[in-house]
Amino acid sequence: MKNRTIILVTLILAGSLCARDWVEVNSLFPCEPSISALSSGQESVKIFFELSGYFIDKTDDGNKITFPGGNSILEKDHLTYRL
Repeated sequence: MKNRTIILVTLILAGSLCARDWVEVNSLFPCEPSISALSSGQESVKIFFELSGYFIDKTDDGNKITFPGGNSILEKDHLTYRL
C-alpha cells in the first residue's frame, strides 16, 4: 500500500512538470529575466527588461504564462516581479 502511494505521488508530480512548456525567445533553457530601473521620477519610472522565454501552464481556465523568478500576487491576470 505504501509503495502504491509513493508511485501515485511521483506520477502526479511528474505529470505536473510535463504540463509546463518552456517557450524559447532567446534561450533554450529557462533562466530569469534581466530587469533594471533606468530612471525614475515623481510621475514615471522607466525600466528595461530582457525576457529569454516563458512558461505556458495549461489549466482548466486556459493557458497561464509565467517566467522564472516571477511571483504571482494571487490576483487574476496579474503577475509581478520583485526587483
